[in-house]
Amino acid sequence: MAATSIPSRRSPTPTRRSWWLRFAGKLLAGYLLAIGLLMIFEERLLFHPFRYPRGEWQPRFKFEDATFTAADGTKLHGWFLPHDKPRHVVLFAHGNAGNVAMWGPDGDQLRHLGESAVLVFDYRGFGRSEGSPTEQGVLADARAARAWLAQRTGVREQ
Repeated sequence: MAATSIPSRRSPTPTRRSWWLRFAGKLLAGYLLAIGLLMIFEERLLFHPFRYPRGEWQPRFKFEDATFTAADGTKLHGWFLPHDKPRHVVLFAHGNAGNVAMWGPDGDQLRHLGESAVLVFDYRGFGRSEGSPTEQGVLADARAARAWLAQRTGVREQ
């Protein structure tokens, strides 16, 4: 009896096109995963609030505590640095990290160098301000600070 050979059932080698499609699919899935994670953690990555008492809360310059409320009811805090005869009025929004206790000295320099009345304020979740920072929230906070500063100094809000 003669031996019969059974044909091999090996899978055919993948073509360049199918390899490229699998690679592109994995690359796209990784990209979408990264974008999804960035969207979920966006505000944690963007805002770095320093809460009270972190910072120098008894500075060596003259200031007034400023308290005001955003449109949604969030209570906010800042330091108003008056000038006897201001030539300018400055709203100092300190950015995405720290608090007024850390940025107040910069406001004090603005007051003296620019002969300005300055309001340095904390967004929600920063320093002594209530709440947690969000993109829409900090915009509302800036509007509330602008309104407070305009009322305090007697200048138009624009």
